[in-house]
Amino acid sequence: MEEFVPPPVLQPDIYLWGLRIAEPVTSLTAIMIAMVCCYAWLRVRKITAKNDVLRLVQAFFLLMALATLFGGIIGHAFLYRLSFAWKVPGWVLSMVSIAALERAAILHARPLMPPFWGRFFSILNFFELALFLYLALSTLNFHFVEIHAGYGLLIVVGLFEGFVYKKVKDAGSRYVLLALPLAVLAAAIHLARFSFSVWFTFFDIGHVLMCICALMIMHGVEKMTMYDGREAISGG
Repeated sequence: MEEFVPPPVLQPDIYLWGLRIAEPVTSLTAIMIAMVCCYAWLRVRKITAKNDVLRLVQAFFLLMALATLFGGIIGHAFLYRLSFAWKVPGWVLSMVSIAALERAAILHARPLMPPFWGRFFSILNFFELALFLYLALSTLNFHFVEIHAGYGLLIVVGLFEGFVYKKVKDAGSRYVLLALPLAVLAAAIHLARFSFSVWFTFFDIGHVLMCICALMIMHGVEKMTMYDGREAISGG
């Protein structure tokens, strides 16, 4: 595969007290996602019921907070001091976080489906993450990170939470499903490269939408009921 050519910088640098900050608004909105995810992580930690679904959602929010914090500071603001490869740690954290949310959705739905399919999709979750990690790291192409996020949120999380909602009308699943169109809109804006100005680009619009999406997922998880294959065992 051909090595990915880094995209051009979209925002002018600014200087604060002599310190050069590249892509300042994009850096700030990425850090904003980190703050929202950190808040969501703390909120989900307060849920009294403890199970693998909630632990995986906590991992999603924490890893996404770390990914976007790293991406905002290292991957954007100060990348000029480093090589493009320094974006990779943020990519990896982001991909693992999406995989954790996928697995949470699979485990949420698993008690309500035939055992074979629950096991199959749980195993597929590992192979899918490994494949996209390989593609992203071997090419240094961010598009594979984006494709993985789209697949994980829309196909995996969307289908499994949609299955739960159709089966039992879970209020938490409904919130998660309502969050997903925001992720679609963010992706569409990114593909169209629609920007309000050089100071608020498609990256920044997408970051704001993802903040709202994260908050809606948080509220959904707080309202979720968990199942053991026979009946509800805990509720939000």
